[in-house]
Amino acid sequence: PTRVALLPAFLLAAPSLAETPELPEVEGRKPLLVATLSFRPEYGFELLVEAMDRLRGRHPEIACLVMGSGDDEAQAKQLVRDRNLKNCILFLGNVSHEKCISVMSRCDLFVRPTFADGDANSVREALSLGIPVVASDVGNRPPGTVLFRTGDVDDLVAKIEETCASP
Repeated sequence: PTRVALLPAFLLAAPSLAETPELPEVEGRKPLLVATLSFRPEYGFELLVEAMDRLRGRHPEIACLVMGSGDDEAQAKQLVRDRNLKNCILFLGNVSHEKCISVMSRCDLFVRPTFADGDANSVREALSLGIPVVASDVGNRPPGTVLFRTGDVDDLVAKIEETCASP
């Protein structure tokens, strides 16, 4: 027993300052959202884009940092250009776990717009960092997660606004 230690499946420690990326393009942006995903249909990137397009009208300083990659990444970037959201949605690509946690810790809200999901570690990590989470009501979500109806952009926008307005 003295040689075995159990570690949690998600990070509890503070992020390393060495892994904190410089993000001058989001300095002063409020609210600052973050999402981790793969660019595949089940991750709901298009839903996130639609929500950001609606939110920027009422929140001109809003921004969302997106970490991840995938088969449909080129189409995702084109969608952001087509919707004129280049200053609103910023792609960070694949980053180390430490950098991901560091980025999450600097944001106001974590968004998980998936259409299919399991018990996402990223949701648990955000909550453990004290970052509010808005996630689709698909899959298993831990206590404290604000749920929106899967695929419902109106509900996603409403839950983001309500969560950002809460102390």
